[in-house]
Amino acid sequence: MLTVGPGVWHKTLKNVGNEKCTLTWNMARKLKNLKNEKGTL
Repeated sequence: MLTVGPGVWHKTLKNVGNEKCTLTWNMARKLKNLKNEKGTL
């Protein structure tokens, strides 16, 4: 088993969290755009 410092773990977790945030953010934006397009049609 690898022994990694807590700082490295914290950084990794933070990056994963940020990626999840951007994914959900992008999905929300896409949904919003779709709704807007349907509204203009």
